Order: sequence, then C-alpha cells, then structure tokens
Amino acid sequence: MQKLLVATLLTAAATAPALAAPGYKFTVLGDWSRIHDINNLGVGAGQGGECCDYVAQTYSAAGIAAVPLPSSIVSSGAWGINDHGTIVGTAGTSTWEERAFVYANGTYRDLGGLAGDSSTARAVNNAGSVLVTYGKPNDLAFGSYVWSEAGGMVDLGSLGGNYTWGSALNERGQVAGISSTEEGYGRVFRWTDGEMEDLGTFQSEFGYSVDGISEQGEVFGSRDEMHSSHAYIIRADGMVEDHSDLSRISYIDAGGRIYGTDQAGWGVIVEDGVKTSIAALTEGAAGWSFGTTAVNEAGQILATAHDGTDYRVVLLSPVPEPATYGMLLAGAAVLGWAGRRRR
Repeated sequence: MQKLLVATLLTAAATAPALAAPGYKFTVLGDWSRIHDINNLGVGAGQGGECCDYVAQTYSAAGIAAVPLPSSIVSSGAWGINDHGTIVGTAGTSTWEERAFVYANGTYRDLGGLAGDSSTARAVNNAGSVLVTYGKPNDLAFGSYVWSEAGGMVDLGSLGGNYTWGSALNERGQVAGISSTEEGYGRVFRWTDGEMEDLGTFQSEFGYSVDGISEQGEVFGSRDEMHSSHAYIIRADGMVEDHSDLSRISYIDAGGRIYGTDQAGWGVIVEDGVKTSIAALTEGAAGWSFGTTAVNEAGQILATAHDGTDYRVVLLSPVPEPATYGMLLAGAAVLGWAGRRRR
C-alpha cells in the first residue's frame, strides 16, 4: 500500500500543471544587442554589430556566439530558433540583397523569396516550418509564405490587397500578422491550414503591430499612440482584450500567464490580473531593470537589462526550475503521509 501511494503521488506530481515561479536568477551574457527569440533549451537568436555590419548570433548560459554563415554573407541577423537548433533569419550579400536563410546541422540554405530580392525568415517551429516575408519588386508591397522541406513554399495570400506581413508562427503552424484589403486597409489576420481569417482592425492614428501568436491561437500586439503604446490580445474565439497598462506583450504561456512590458518600459508578468515587476522577482537585482524580449515554455526570459550604468543582455531562469516543482510537491506529500503513519 505504501509503495502504491508513493507511486501515485509521484505520477500526480509529474502531470500537475506548473506553479508560478517564486523567483528568478539571472546571468549576464554580454553587452546590448538585438534579441529576437529563445527556444525551450534556453538558446536565443538575434544579431549584434553596427549598421551594415550586423552578425547573426546565438545566446545561452555559455555566452554569445556568432552563427557560422558562409564568408559570402556580409551582414546577417537571426530571427528565430527552434528546439532542434535550426536558426532562421536574413543574410545580406555583397550586392546588397537581403535573403531569407535556414541554418541547420551546419548547413546554410538560401530560401530567397517568391518574388523580388528582399526576404527575411522571421520564425521557425519544431516541425521545421519557416515563416518568411518578402518584398515584391517595383510594387512597394510585401508578401509572406511558409516554407518546409515537405511542403515547399506556400504563399499566405492576402485579404484582397497588395501586402501581407506575417509576424509570428506557433507550433500548430498558425501564422499571425497584418494584411491589406482591396481598399488598402490593414487588418489583423490569423492563418490556419491555408485559410486566412480576418480578425479586425484598430483605430490608431500612429498604427498598430502584431507581435505574436500563442500556442492556443491567441494573437497579440500593440496600438501606437502619440506618447505611448497599448497592448491588446485577440483571444482564440475572436474576443478582444485591451491591456492599456502594458506597452507590449512578448509571450502568453499555456497557463495564460502574460509576459510583457509596462508603460515605463520594463518587464512584468501578469497572472490572474496581478502585475509583478520582473526585477522584484529576481535574486540579486538591486539597481537592475529587466525587459521581457523573448520567453520560452519553461519561463526562461532572454532580455535587455540596465544595470544602472549601461544595457546588457541577460538570461533569467526560474528558481526553482519548473521541472522540480512537481517533485517538491511529491516529496512534501510523501513526508506528510509518513508522519501520519508514525503517529
């Protein structure tokens, strides 16, 4: 009976949802650079360097490293990375072309574009699907496609107009972004299995953006005002939520926890309507301010931080690690049961 109870408790703990992290620890990776993504192994993608001489980079607890691209590439930026280590981004050639690329298993692949000579690979999921935006020549317009080894290039189409800008891709293969109508108006879209869904538009004199799509199909972004930005979420059922206390949302996890930026420009986590500063959750963070540029399913955050003097790239990791929560609960439950047995 004792063995059965222990086994049951351990099984329940392993399958229980993750609890809110009690805090974070942080590691300084290096000086400021542009961060775009982080995978579930804690490896990020971005770019360093100065104008016209950008370098695609990876970020991890071991530090910052350049992506080893061919010598013919004169500038580059990494926009996405999946759990297999596949990196996607844009590469500049000596003829000033910008080309979407995939770097996997030590091999560089130029994806190009369906039209024109300007393209950027913006995201990659674990199935190997790559989201690419491309410029249409002599048309001042943009298109987007999804590429994979199995399916090749699949253009997303549009809502009737001459541009579609795909911003985000999730593990289900859904894409979110902005597409124009025949009348030229920009609309938020969600593309699923070849079908583009019109999610509406926002009244904003200074425009709006689509910044991401959750694994549940929730689309999020921000509306720009004269002196501020206000975040929004379009839920999977189409309902729109205004989050005016946030200037930007970076990630929504499976439990509905929101990682974003407040109106002061620093990172916060919102859970059950309660907003908490990431600096307040982080060990040894006195004098530091943190952003929330890229977040993974384990709750790790790759971000820009300010140490009171300068900007740095930091990796924040939950303490304790999410995988240990269930074991801690199981241990507590077993000890409690054993204590009752002794009495």
